[in-house]
Amino acid sequence: MRRRKARPKAARRILYILPILIVVVIGSFFYIWQRWEGYKEEINQHITQGSETVIEVLDEPPAPEEPLNILIVGKDARPELQDGGPGHADAIMLLRLDPRLMKGYLISVLRDTRVEIPGYGAHKINAALAWGGEELLIQVVQDFLGLPIHHYVTVDFEGFKKLVDVLGGVDVVVNQPLIDELSGANFPVGEHHLDGEQALAFVRSRSYITADKERVYQQQYFLRQLVDQHLTVANLAKIPEFFELLKEYIRTDLDIDTILRYSLPIRQSNPRENLIMATIPTTPKFDEENQIWYEIPRKDEIEVMIQNILEGKTPVKYGAEYDDLGTTPEVMEVNKEYNVKVKVTNTGYETWRNYGIITNLSYHWYEYETGKVVMYHDGKRAFLPVEDLKPGESVTYELTVVAPSAPGSYLLQYDLVLEGVVWFSRAGNPTLDRVIEVKEQT
Repeated sequence: MRRRKARPKAARRILYILPILIVVVIGSFFYIWQRWEGYKEEINQHITQGSETVIEVLDEPPAPEEPLNILIVGKDARPELQDGGPGHADAIMLLRLDPRLMKGYLISVLRDTRVEIPGYGAHKINAALAWGGEELLIQVVQDFLGLPIHHYVTVDFEGFKKLVDVLGGVDVVVNQPLIDELSGANFPVGEHHLDGEQALAFVRSRSYITADKERVYQQQYFLRQLVDQHLTVANLAKIPEFFELLKEYIRTDLDIDTILRYSLPIRQSNPRENLIMATIPTTPKFDEENQIWYEIPRKDEIEVMIQNILEGKTPVKYGAEYDDLGTTPEVMEVNKEYNVKVKVTNTGYETWRNYGIITNLSYHWYEYETGKVVMYHDGKRAFLPVEDLKPGESVTYELTVVAPSAPGSYLLQYDLVLEGVVWFSRAGNPTLDRVIEVKEQT
């Protein structure tokens, strides 16, 4: 009789341990599944109880393959500002998810935008939340944009901070000094890892030359970083912490199944490329009678923007991306001229031209520490080197930059200008920023 060869001890250990591991894994899976089902039921029950009156003004949710519109509201619910009401809208965004195109649009509405509010007349759009809660704000946004709203999410300041902390913070890059006593922002140029308190200061700061327009861009940039860094399966392990946040700080009618159904395609479709961000175009105007600044909607542009979004096209009119190709010196001498090359891509929906109303490249100077304007309108121009530049095309401008007349640290911003019409930065497009040390001539 042939005897079986004895198995090595290590192999025998594996044979003993493997069934135990399988049982543990399967048991753990069912435990997590049961906990998840329990959390899901409790969350959905909480959502239903907190959203009954709001659901009445929402549009019927579309079929799963149809585009979905979600109103996202950042709310300032500090007690000293509430006056017994729901608080003020500090950020207003419409998220449109189109599963047919595997594409999303995040459309920001400036909080000072002048709109018609039923029962109150023409006012800033952020007042709608304070006067009539989410119900009134939803109605106003639907009428203003001409788009149905199927779901809503409202997050207050404390909820935003705690959400960022639960996620472990968010990494951002600051391209210009951000110092704002009102928001608490104090960020030098460079890379930063923001906790909840810092993140709130970052997205609320208005310490920019273009005030709310740049502030909205910062909010969009932050959300893009958050999605890129944290929309992962691993974060499902934090469901208990998310649940506690949801109960205390977040109001929404979205159920958990819907959230998962739409968040997974976003993750799979590369959100950096397929989540397109835009701001409703407006023009600032001072109301002499009421002594107040408004953002007046540019209705013709808004109509084109909305139509482009419905068709899955680029929504932005004045859109550009910059790359100085490493040609900007880090150190300059006072009053000296420097020749730089800046590659620019037309990311808007209009063709640029070098005749008629032309699109040129120029620059601005600011003091690094204080943000004080040194030179804004008077920089030299680089003319568009081609006759026409269509959407999606790129070109390299050759620009002469003149250094400031005094030594110090400065912020240099590259910016396009549609001559006689608007600077792209004023229209909501971010500039390309470089920190420059200026010294006396040798």
